[in-house]
Amino acid sequence: MESKYSVVEFLQDNTSSCGYCKSSHSSHSTGMWAYTMTVEDYQDLIDRGWRRSGQYCYKPIQKLTCCPLYTIRCESLNLKLSKSQKKNLKRVGKFLVEGNSSTKKQEGESDSDSASEFEPGCEIFDKHISNVMDQKSNKKIGGLMEVDLSASGDSASKPKEVSAHVETIEDITEKAVKNVPCPSSAECSEKDSPNTPKPGVGRDVSKPQCKKAKLLRLEKKQKKLLEKGLPVASVSKKEQPSEKTLEDLISEYSVESAVNKLELKLVRSFPRSREFEEGFAEELSLYQKYQVTVHHDPISKVSEQQFTRFLVTSPLKPQQKIRGNPSQLPMGYGSFHQHYRLNGKLIAVGVIDILPKCVSSVYFFYDPDYSFLSLGTYGSLREMELVRSLNKQSPELCYYYMGYYIHSCPKMRYKSRYNPSKLLCPEVYTWHPIADCQSKLNNEKYARFNEDPNAICENSIITLNEVLILHNSVAMSYGTYKLRVIGLSESDDDEVRKYGELVGRECAERMLLYR
Repeated sequence: MESKYSVVEFLQDNTSSCGYCKSSHSSHSTGMWAYTMTVEDYQDLIDRGWRRSGQYCYKPIQKLTCCPLYTIRCESLNLKLSKSQKKNLKRVGKFLVEGNSSTKKQEGESDSDSASEFEPGCEIFDKHISNVMDQKSNKKIGGLMEVDLSASGDSASKPKEVSAHVETIEDITEKAVKNVPCPSSAECSEKDSPNTPKPGVGRDVSKPQCKKAKLLRLEKKQKKLLEKGLPVASVSKKEQPSEKTLEDLISEYSVESAVNKLELKLVRSFPRSREFEEGFAEELSLYQKYQVTVHHDPISKVSEQQFTRFLVTSPLKPQQKIRGNPSQLPMGYGSFHQHYRLNGKLIAVGVIDILPKCVSSVYFFYDPDYSFLSLGTYGSLREMELVRSLNKQSPELCYYYMGYYIHSCPKMRYKSRYNPSKLLCPEVYTWHPIADCQSKLNNEKYARFNEDPNAICENSIITLNEVLILHNSVAMSYGTYKLRVIGLSESDDDEVRKYGELVGRECAERMLLYR
């Protein structure tokens, strides 16, 4: 009989090398193996700083780890698109309509600007997770739940850091002064004239100010109407069309005459749906090409077993309904892969979890032949579009979780470009605007974002004897467990107490801790 509970096993703390600063034995986390888990429990866990990689769940020990990781989410319903994000959507749209691949990425964009790049549950914990999986392999829990873990294993690759020497403005200025000869008096007088600004200071006031492209287009349209003898209505700022939404920018290029056709389809990945099975070989091939080309992994590391362990196998049970919410999603909740097909060919895959309050990114991979489209950024925006669409059916589902924000790693700061975003306070588990958090993180790697020194998280206060235990296939409270099992020590109490404080009282009294 299948259990209606989440079943987890608490593991010892893990110390490993850091995938961000490359220090050895400096990354610290707490681990937990999830045999099975409800989407409600996982939602509560990620709202306390947990993440999953396959069936392995982990939570950074923020005060000890070298590069603190802060949970980040975007309020998708209030999404404010940046200029570069709009250009990304237009670039993809023009490619679909015109079939032109010569367009270039905007400055600051990279192919890995996906909010779902793999986090420390991958390369950082690779050795540790492999050991855990070896221990859990083929282990079964009788009675309430039976789980075959033979398909779980290694971690996928993390984006490699790129380091570069950065010159300061003073350095550049000093070089310029040394290398540029003194100008003649005529040149000096010309440069000192009031109408000629110094380079970089401002516009040439002797020339008319350039008009914005939008205004130029409007004047051109009015001129054409006048030439045709048609009335021209003046357009004030208030009467100008409102800002285009994410959906507007995506649908703008959805025309029948488009050269290329891009289709997105959501398929359940665990348990594997028929559609997922049909595209599995194509997905695996695309994943291997991406890892080898983009992350330079050896082909031996990106085997079918490794792909299945971390991007297919999931502890999340598929659910049609969730507690306290009468709304129902057509596809339900759980783990999915979103396929991006260009003229029928699979060019990208977004691995996501659909939870009660959010779409949580797990990973995103694509065909490197289409890197000119910045598909990482595009994929994140399309996943936010999915959030906005699901919100119409389930109002509580309104966030896009992007994994972890690592301020100490400049390459990982791109997640802050999705606005408005907030970070989770690692002590009180409250949400705070990322701009406020960044000012604190500029001064210290670890920071408490909640400014009230007396604020505490009441959900972190547990009653030890109320923690639920699964022992010999029977669910019971920890108080009952202590009465039945002889020889328990204070270390058992300490371990269960630590587990309860990390997962929170509500999860501790709802999930089954395997002993």
